[in-house]
Amino acid sequence: MKKIVALLLSVLLVCAFCALAGSSIAAAETEELTPVTLTYSTLLGDDRPSVEGVRMLARKVNEKLGGEYLTVDIYGSNTLGTGATMLDDVLSGVTDIGHILISSHTSRLPLCALFQTPGAATFLSTESANCAFTEYLQTLQPSELDDLVVLYTCANGPGTIVTNFEAHSMDDLKGRQIRCTATTADVLKAWGCNPITLEWSECYEAMRSHLIEGIYTNTGACADGTFDDIVDYLIYAPWYNDCEIYAISRERFDSLHPAMQQAILEAAAEVQDEFMLTLKDIAVNPFPNIVHFVQSIKGIIFFPQEEVDRMSDAIAATVAETKAGELDKKGINGSEALALIRELADRYNAIPGYDDSAYKEALFGLGANVLE
Repeated sequence: MKKIVALLLSVLLVCAFCALAGSSIAAAETEELTPVTLTYSTLLGDDRPSVEGVRMLARKVNEKLGGEYLTVDIYGSNTLGTGATMLDDVLSGVTDIGHILISSHTSRLPLCALFQTPGAATFLSTESANCAFTEYLQTLQPSELDDLVVLYTCANGPGTIVTNFEAHSMDDLKGRQIRCTATTADVLKAWGCNPITLEWSECYEAMRSHLIEGIYTNTGACADGTFDDIVDYLIYAPWYNDCEIYAISRERFDSLHPAMQQAILEAAAEVQDEFMLTLKDIAVNPFPNIVHFVQSIKGIIFFPQEEVDRMSDAIAATVAETKAGELDKKGINGSEALALIRELADRYNAIPGYDDSAYKEALFGLGANVLE
């Protein structure tokens, strides 16, 4: 009994010491702190859900420091830097914190880009993709990120092929005019589609006027663009995985007071776990624009597993493995990174609730017409 009491006392003392240590950091070091204002730039409007992440970051930092020491000024809709130049904007100090789309910086961030290369892995949910991407960066510590401090990440997970025709197999897609980016053109070729490269701003009119028959993208982009009046079907596409990082330059971060640095890193980890992990999961966050979109179209299609496997196999070698080989030749270990991506995908897809079942249940609950 005495041993148990002694053990409990020691645990309580450790907890008390930790609490005191934490409060002493706040009490002693905040005396030297002066309020800091950081700018945050995003290509999205400042009312978009992802912007709440940086607001949450500021709130949590101030809670940890015990005062209003951090203010984040938000610049949305490309008003401070742009999505296409965000990496340079962060590194050059145009903005402090930047919302960096990996797809806009594939040549500068090749290992980050490999993670989202179609055929690298099939992610069944936002959660599995997000967890895998975070661990991937933590494990690899790619040198391409040396000049940045990544605060938190986002991986969309499964994407979308929106169409004005019904399809239930790869054969149904063959010969169709499908919009893509330069990155995903080879994917559509491997499936027998006719890839049409268009800027996103041109997609609505092209779809409305029947110049294209479908778009390879993500659900949120279609919902934000009110595409429900020009498309009929949404095909669940686990091969699509757009990734983002939210980062500050290492130079700017190092200029901050150590207590501020510690508070930012702790707060960022909490934002990742509490908010970003499920940000784009419709089962957790049925945002009104998403709900309206899925309720308005004719149907949401899930291909049979054998078709998913067939389409995965079609792009695994022709796209992802080719890309990994190109990185190997440049002295970047793409093959090792690709093996890690696939290992992480298998592990996280196997976690209960991280498959596509919750997504399907959410769609049924919203009254969407789910076709299989």
